[in-house]
Amino acid sequence: MCYPWGYFALTVLQAIAQKLNQKVTIAVANGKYNVPAFFDSVKGKNAKSKILIVVDSDGDVEGTQKLIDDDNYDLAIIDSRIEDWFMPEVADFSKLKLMQSIDSIIEDVDFAELSKTHKSFAKVVNFMQK
Repeated sequence: MCYPWGYFALTVLQAIAQKLNQKVTIAVANGKYNVPAFFDSVKGKNAKSKILIVVDSDGDVEGTQKLIDDDNYDLAIIDSRIEDWFMPEVADFSKLKLMQSIDSIIEDVDFAELSKTHKSFAKVVNFMQK
């Protein structure tokens, strides 16, 4: 079974929102290179909405920042991938295993501790709690 990144991230972000008892709308742009056009489309229809764009840096935080830099929204750049927030340093732990157990992982994780380790995670949690 294959999980495209966008839908994997969607599942992770939905689980975080659920744990925080927050109702948020999450849209998938299918890759950071689609974000500028996708954002322009969404923002045009929802001018008053608060928007947080969450993207993987794929190891290039500065390049990602330049690609998606705009003052009209909040931006959380994950260094390097969203699964890095939760994947332990275990050789046989895979993205598939993470996907299969994300609900229990989210339920057990200490958001305050994870926020100290991952600035992008803290930004997502803070945004959802607004």
